[in-house]
Amino acid sequence: MSTNLTRDALARLICETLAKRLKKPVEDISLQTRFETLQMDSLDLAEMFFLLEDELKMTIPLDQGVQLASIQDVLELILCSMQVPPVQENA
Repeated sequence: MSTNLTRDALARLICETLAKRLKKPVEDISLQTRFETLQMDSLDLAEMFFLLEDELKMTIPLDQGVQLASIQDVLELILCSMQVPPVQENA
């Protein structure tokens, strides 16, 4: 995996991977998209993780996958796994 992968590039990769897996236009998927909106089941989520792991050449801790509800959650999980601090939003 490239250490130069930016947050935006990673977000784009996740959305593109998921769009391809679900055969949906990538424009229909954003960081705010929830898995329930896409009618994804646990098999879809597992397949998404396997595809992302293959693409990123890393292991994503699937034990946390149960807590994931959106693409943003997946992005934060991967960034955390890469030990890249997430962007703190202003409260």
